[in-house]
Amino acid sequence: MMLIFGLMLLLQTAACLDRFCSFGQSDPCYTVLGDKLNLLMMDARKYDLRLKKRINDNTADGPVCRIKNDRMSECDLYNNRPEVTVINGTVIIKRVNRSDAGNYRLSLSDSSGTETSRDLQVIVEAPSIALIVLGCFAVILIILVAIAYYIYKKRNRLKTTADTECTSTDAQTNMSEKKERELHYEEITFGSSNVKQQPRKTQEECVYAQVQMH
Repeated sequence: MMLIFGLMLLLQTAACLDRFCSFGQSDPCYTVLGDKLNLLMMDARKYDLRLKKRINDNTADGPVCRIKNDRMSECDLYNNRPEVTVINGTVIIKRVNRSDAGNYRLSLSDSSGTETSRDLQVIVEAPSIALIVLGCFAVILIILVAIAYYIYKKRNRLKTTADTECTSTDAQTNMSEKKERELHYEEITFGSSNVKQQPRKTQEECVYAQVQMH
């Protein structure tokens, strides 16, 4: 069972990795379809945040998501996507899809009205062949281990049932033999009692005959 659990954990880890990127980094943010992506922003309690996706070759603003106090409001960017949340100033996408690729701009406004912005490019890649092969191998191995474990448990169950039946049969045989010995002992005891009582009866008859003769 521990082997199965380990393989399942390995498969889950290989299939869904945590990836971290931050707005303002110079390098693109690379992620893979199905991965969990964490986009680090600023402290959402100090700033009013607007996350915008750039369109038309990064020349215009597209869908916008307003974030304040770790809450998304007026969020057209992640509409109908409950798997996207904001926790401690981080946008968490639990399962990346192809629509998450693109250029993003994070605008920050503080209490004084000062606004700054930071950009981030997200590149979504397909899972690698090696990862797919590893996942398939892990699934096959889990199935084989599960089948072997099932056969092992079934054999043990049959063996236990057979041992129980043998024990029950032996107990019944011993009980029958015990009853036969007790019955035989009672017959011997009863026969011995009759043999011992016959001389006494004969003696009583002799005494009675002598009394009649007198």
